[in-house]
Amino acid sequence: MGEVQEVDGDKHAVVFADGVEGKVCISLSPFADYLKHHSKEPPATDSQKFNEWLLRDIFARSLGEKTDQNLPPLSPLVKKRRVDYMHSKYEPHPANWTLDRVAISSKFSPLRAPSPFFADDLKPIAAITPPRRPVGTSARGTPKRKRQDTPRKTLTKAWNTKEDTQLMQLVKTGSQPTKWSDISQSMGERTGKQCRERYLNHLTPKLRVEEWTTQEDAQLCKLYQSMGSKWALMAKILKGRTDNNIKNRFHHIRRRLEKDVARIVKTRKIDEVASLIQVDAIRRSPLRSETNSEFAIRARQILPYLAADSVKDNIDRVQFGPFVPAKGELCQRCNFIVPSIQTGRLISKKIGWCESCTKIPPYVVGDMLRQCLHLRRDKC
Repeated sequence: MGEVQEVDGDKHAVVFADGVEGKVCISLSPFADYLKHHSKEPPATDSQKFNEWLLRDIFARSLGEKTDQNLPPLSPLVKKRRVDYMHSKYEPHPANWTLDRVAISSKFSPLRAPSPFFADDLKPIAAITPPRRPVGTSARGTPKRKRQDTPRKTLTKAWNTKEDTQLMQLVKTGSQPTKWSDISQSMGERTGKQCRERYLNHLTPKLRVEEWTTQEDAQLCKLYQSMGSKWALMAKILKGRTDNNIKNRFHHIRRRLEKDVARIVKTRKIDEVASLIQVDAIRRSPLRSETNSEFAIRARQILPYLAADSVKDNIDRVQFGPFVPAKGELCQRCNFIVPSIQTGRLISKKIGWCESCTKIPPYVVGDMLRQCLHLRRDKC
């Protein structure tokens, strides 16, 4: 697009939108002028021959003349392009085509004009469709080479004591870092992945095989609330526990939470524990710092009932060790000062938890734990 500044005969001084100035010729019959200009020099390439055929075809049809009489002999490449162009689905119907209106651009024409549709010039689509490649051959027609599959080790039986002893000896005497692919060659039918998982999850000396403690469960739930399901990072914090062991333990805690929710919600009512908790202090919506994960939402449903159970005298003195009267100590789980209404009067001498925290399940952590303790009615 541009603005005409000056007219000098058939030339016009135009300033275009991008600031470029120049003189152009504006014609009322561009097709005729182009054919007149193009006839001075014969086209040299097949693309120019095709463009000449296209423009002659458009101009001759607009005057009602027969096109074939005005066309020079066409080469096989130009004929193929002509057939492909006639079969193009982007060309308009002849009833909607006019010479003065450019409806759809053509990828072959320099004037970007559409070509009329001639039913008598068309050939069947199958005539120009390339033949299908035979099955089992490549693009060049040569037969494909069959892939030679190497035999895979597919032993899935349980490990025995002899294999465990052999694996530990190979890891101990092997190079560092351990190359499990090399070790698997000495293990017979065991793969490198099987050797690695067996050693790291069952045989490594750093592995802790004792039962999970309540402190570890509470720390695991706290880590899950802060970082999500990043088991490998948790394994660096929980010393002696592998990522696979941590994942299995968390899902065990989650199943226990679901059982507690199903049991408490169906069998208990809020009126039964109204004398032990502050019903008006129950928070219907979570705090901003709390997570809205499915794990946290389920735990939040039973906070009033857990707070009522923490008021009752049911301390597990065997697991948490002896309890002593507190004198202003800080609880290692809820970070409240003991004694208080929330924590009670006693504190565990073994792990440093207050009396109330030892009665609340480990899946209640963070702000949910403090919210649960604030519902208590116990007095010092």
